Amino acid sequence: MRGFNITPSSVTYGILIKSFGQCGQLDRAFKLFEEMKSQNLVPNSVQYGCLLDACVKNGDMKRA
Repeated sequence: MRGFNITPSSVTYGILIKSFGQCGQLDRAFKLFEEMKSQNLVPNSVQYGCLLDACVKNGDMKRA
């Protein structure tokens, strides 16, 4: 997306967070969440849910 100068939306970030969580890359999921906030996109229940789901799938309830 960045190569085509397309700005990711909060929906895009939610999809990516969920995808990284499902494939065991929880640190990348958290990094994307922080990147989303740094882009002045306000997380909603969908992005928080994706991040919580990523924590559960990776057995990291402390971070959840």
